[in-house]
Amino acid sequence: MLARLQKFISAHSQNAILAAVVASFIALVGSGASAYYTIAYSVAAQEKQVKLEALAKFDQSSGKIVEIGGGFIAALNDSKDLSKPRSEIRDFAATQIDEAENLRKFFPSTPDLVKYQDAVSDFSTVAEKTSDPTEMRRWAESFDKLMVSKAILSKDLYKQLGVGI
Repeated sequence: MLARLQKFISAHSQNAILAAVVASFIALVGSGASAYYTIAYSVAAQEKQVKLEALAKFDQSSGKIVEIGGGFIAALNDSKDLSKPRSEIRDFAATQIDEAENLRKFFPSTPDLVKYQDAVSDFSTVAEKTSDPTEMRRWAESFDKLMVSKAILSKDLYKQLGVGI
């Protein structure tokens, strides 16, 4: 009986060792795949979060546009010195063009970015040339173009991120 047990163990011990090695290899591959997908998903989620934060920062400037525009109109209607409101518009335009360039890093193939930058530049140029309330039509048109292009751009970028607004 002891001899039969020894014979059985010696005949099947290599199979047991092989099965243990195969099981260990399968576990290793499974663990590696799990770690890879966990890291890949985490990186994608972090990228999306960074993009959302940059876009939210860009979106917050909409109120500033209205505030600066209102200051310009008030100064123009009251026949006040326009140098301060024009300076604010120039500073705002430079900031917006820079923020749009920063967004280009995250959204490189978005033509609405260029349209927005053009609208910002046009708005600033028109504000520089507007000096009388009778010239407000062109200013109002450039202001409207700026607001519309910003809304279109924001909506497009949020859509690219899969966020409904």
